Amino acid sequence: MRINPQDYSYAFRFSRYDCFKVRTGTCSLHLTNAQYQKTKEREKNQDFNDGSVDYCRLFASHMIKENWFERNTLINADHYKCGHIALASGQHRTCIAKTLKRDSLTLNIFKYNDCICNVCSFKKSESQKTPLQKLIDTYKKRKRKKFATHNFIDDEGIYYY
Repeated sequence: MRINPQDYSYAFRFSRYDCFKVRTGTCSLHLTNAQYQKTKEREKNQDFNDGSVDYCRLFASHMIKENWFERNTLINADHYKCGHIALASGQHRTCIAKTLKRDSLTLNIFKYNDCICNVCSFKKSESQKTPLQKLIDTYKKRKRKKFATHNFIDDEGIYYY
C-alpha cells in the first residue's frame, strides 16, 4: 500500500544508539555539510551504531539512489485510533521519507488498530498520576544508570519519558 508519509504522525521508539536526533537534539539530515563534517570528525572513534551522524545520511542517499520510495519497503505499520502510526520495523526508513518530504512510501502492511498508540497510552497514564507518584517517578529517573528508550510522536518533538 502506498501512503504519503507527510499525511501522518508517527509514534517512534528510539534510544540514543538508534537515533542521532535523540542523542543530540538535531536530525543529521538537517545538518549543513560543515556541521556534518565537524561532527563526523569529533565522533570518529566512537561507536553510536544507528545513532551515528552517518547512519541516516548514508541510508537516505541509498534510498534515493535505489528508488526505495516507489517499491515495497517491507514496512509493516499499524494506524491507531489516536491517529498515530507505529512501526514494528522501518522506523528509520519512514522517518527519512518524512524528513526528506517525500510524498510516497510503499508499505508492506498498513492496518487499522482500534487502540491508542504506546505514546498516547503513556501520556494518558501520566496524566492520571497523583503529584506524589510524579515526584517518586522523578526521583527514580535521576537514579537510573542506563539510557532509556525514548517514545515520541515525530511532530511533537522528543520527550524523555
